[in-house]
Amino acid sequence: MKRIDWIDIAKGLGMLAIIWGHICCKGWSNNLVYSFHIPLFFFLSGLVYNNAKYISIATFAKNRAKRLLLPYFIYSVVTWAIWAAFTYVTHRPCDDFFAPLLQTFIAQGSGGFLVHNVALWFIPCLFFVELIYYPIGKYKLWGGVKLLICCAIACVGMVFEHLYGKSYLDTLPWNLDSAFMAMPFYCIGNLIGVNQKIYNKVSHAKLTAAAVVVVLTASLQWAANKWGAISMGHSFFGNEYVFHIRGLLGCFSTLLFAMLLSALLGSNKVFDKIIHYIKWVGKNSLDVMATNNPIKGFICTIIALVWHIKTADASFVDIPTSLVAFVFTLIIDTTLVWLIVYARKRNWFINKNS
Repeated sequence: MKRIDWIDIAKGLGMLAIIWGHICCKGWSNNLVYSFHIPLFFFLSGLVYNNAKYISIATFAKNRAKRLLLPYFIYSVVTWAIWAAFTYVTHRPCDDFFAPLLQTFIAQGSGGFLVHNVALWFIPCLFFVELIYYPIGKYKLWGGVKLLICCAIACVGMVFEHLYGKSYLDTLPWNLDSAFMAMPFYCIGNLIGVNQKIYNKVSHAKLTAAAVVVVLTASLQWAANKWGAISMGHSFFGNEYVFHIRGLLGCFSTLLFAMLLSALLGSNKVFDKIIHYIKWVGKNSLDVMATNNPIKGFICTIIALVWHIKTADASFVDIPTSLVAFVFTLIIDTTLVWLIVYARKRNWFINKNS
């Protein structure tokens, strides 16, 4: 499918929100981005999903495994090797160097797993969501029926949490409970699809679109202040009865904002460069997601040592320090991902972003 600017911009905005959430670990901004950034990526994945391209679930699974699981395992092994070497050289406390590598097969984002690159949990979780959705999307069902099925699956995830508790969810492979909870986001995205009519309306009514974005964002911020942050990777959904509403507020706000930014391209050279950078981040979001967390950990540790301040799991609480770490993380991660993309184009290794 031909790449669409506003979708890549939305993915880029979501990826920047993820990086910020990893760095600034408390406060209103953390509550805000954690309300929607992971739901947004499930939503956007559903938006571009088209099972008409796949004749069978086996063909579909093979394609998605190549685009998702292969890079997941590569990035997990590489970042584990770097983490293990760094831990050994710096004499950091470590009970077992090889446990995180073996946890790659469990792909769990909580319970202290994947300490070398915890953000990777999302990739196999998305793979599982797509496998579940394939038969739902394949049959010619009314959209409302598909959504009801996905909501029922989400309810299964809620039942698991209530019956077995948090400790049980920490051991589920591939964040299965989060995969269940993600199904409505994926389904709604798929039902909306790549809707050019919405984009045309946004481009012709920019002020109205901007007003809607402000209202949606303000509503999301109010909800974030009231119910706090959520974390799908850690199987923490906050108030489960408003979890999906909060996520969808962020999804719709980000999508409309991305459409608005796309419609404004060409209005200013500096503005265009910023939006093209955000679009580039979105286009390479899998690589950015797989590399940003180890880099931010290194950057936050260095800043803490230089400024003689404390960190909370290599993150900060105050916004000014977090901004410094955010900028340096973006600079280094952008350079690294650019090199990876360059090497891929040169066919130095096989790994194509989805």
